Amino acid sequence: GNLRESRVGAKRSDIIVVTKCPSNLTAIQRETIKSKLQRYNKEVFFTTISYADKISGDKEISIDSLKDFEVLLITGIANPAPLLNFLSTQNVKFTHLEYGDHHHFSSKEIEDIQQIFTSLKSDKKLILTTEKDYTRLKSRIEQLFYLEIETKFLENKNVFDTLIKSHI
Repeated sequence: GNLRESRVGAKRSDIIVVTKCPSNLTAIQRETIKSKLQRYNKEVFFTTISYADKISGDKEISIDSLKDFEVLLITGIANPAPLLNFLSTQNVKFTHLEYGDHHHFSSKEIEDIQQIFTSLKSDKKLILTTEKDYTRLKSRIEQLFYLEIETKFLENKNVFDTLIKSHI
């Protein structure tokens, strides 16, 4: 993706992985993208993000049960839109606090987060974040949970695996 590597980096690569594609990217759309990348003469793969069916923290809670909670969502990622869309499709009621990518949370921000969380009216409430932000916040915030993501290939994962193994 453009957030990780510019197109110039394709020249020194062995393969190209187009990340964070919609899961319903059609064969025609994939061919259009491949045609734009053909000048690099590399094998092209497409991946998407898949969310876990549970959130983790002190305990695990199924995504289906998450709709019974009032959720304070904290993100410090470049593009939270896919996560927001996912939670919305799961009928999760959440309040979103958005911070910049790779954000380092100050003590004041932690206090503000805890104050907002305390002000939520529900008896069933929790704080949800990304796995990346969880590692930054777990020692500073209680009742903190994270949602795992997984990268899935849209096609040709076996070919990708074979290529990777040939370089080991």
